[in-house]
Amino acid sequence: MSRILVVEDSETVRDHVRRAVEPLGHTIVEAADGVEGLKALSGNADAIDAIVLDVNMPRMSGIDMLERIHRDGKLRPTLVLTSEADPSLIERAKAAGAKGWLLKPIKPQLLASAIERILRDASVTGRKE
Repeated sequence: MSRILVVEDSETVRDHVRRAVEPLGHTIVEAADGVEGLKALSGNADAIDAIVLDVNMPRMSGIDMLERIHRDGKLRPTLVLTSEADPSLIERAKAAGAKGWLLKPIKPQLLASAIERILRDASVTGRKE
């Protein structure tokens, strides 16, 4: 199935994402912050089908990472998971290519359906982003 990059500083949240998504047949690649997320994409962007991204992380925020991969042409269908509901952050993420925004705490069924939706939408359009 698909390889999903999960960029989240909380190991507990990464585990919740894994438990919601792996039963659907997807493989999870983990990164603890935006810097690690960029490394995971570096030279390997075609192996990643979607990104699940936190906003507030040390070293590089999720929004900064999203803007960077958008600018570098490595954008993949991206779902933002965060406790932030600031409309300006949501608009900034959308402008950088985010396809969805879910508030924590994560509801596993909602997360799974959102990931399936962004993957399906990318498949229908034939585009990775």
